Amino acid sequence: MSYCRWTKEYPKCDLYCYEGAYGYMTHTNDGQTFCDVGLEDFYDRVKEFKEEGYSVPDAVIAGIKEELDEEEGQ
Repeated sequence: MSYCRWTKEYPKCDLYCYEGAYGYMTHTNDGQTFCDVGLEDFYDRVKEFKEEGYSVPDAVIAGIKEELDEEEGQ
């Protein structure tokens, strides 16, 4: 399942994010790749990219936060 994919349509997203075999993967549209082992690190990374000016829909960040909250509540 992907959290978001590159798209120029609304809502625009400059990242491709998904949970892979080794953790939470984030690819940027300029060729960088990051792997976060934990959901909290992944959440922080996606928020940081948005703060740096990357287009990331608010719903993507909210969805990751909701998943993180559910994980912490278990």
